[in-house]
Amino acid sequence: MVSEKVVEDTWREVAILDPFTARREMEGIARRQRELLAFVTAMCGDLSDPAQEIAIYAFVVILRMFERSSPRRLPKAKARQIEAAFAKVDDELGRLTTAHDRFIERHARVSTGSEPFVMRYITEVLLEPEDPDALLPDDEVGAVFMYLKTVVDVLHELTAG
Repeated sequence: MVSEKVVEDTWREVAILDPFTARREMEGIARRQRELLAFVTAMCGDLSDPAQEIAIYAFVVILRMFERSSPRRLPKAKARQIEAAFAKVDDELGRLTTAHDRFIERHARVSTGSEPFVMRYITEVLLEPEDPDALLPDDEVGAVFMYLKTVVDVLHELTAG
């Protein structure tokens, strides 16, 4: 499990990356976790630019959290792992897309699973952004939450196995 301290330290560290370092980080991620990056990028393709930016940014932070928490290099996620994790998340959360917005928000706040601190980070990024103008429409919040939850589930599996 990723500790609260690692979550806090990591998001603060990524927040201050200069553009050159951020670009190098993305290049490294493309080598280390190509399938996960491709998943997030492809799934967010139909979302607004702000939703895509938030999803990719949060993905970078989340991956770094898991990398910092693992005593060894993380294995590369495989497409079938990602597909299975997404199917599970979609089954669990997909039916909520027609639910009342408050119910979805409440579910997002309490569905922490095996990574409570990482999930709290995701919830805060999506539901309580530092810039109130960065708040996404409800349907995009739900979609990005599902994609990032999939990433967390896959990374958790990689660190546990």
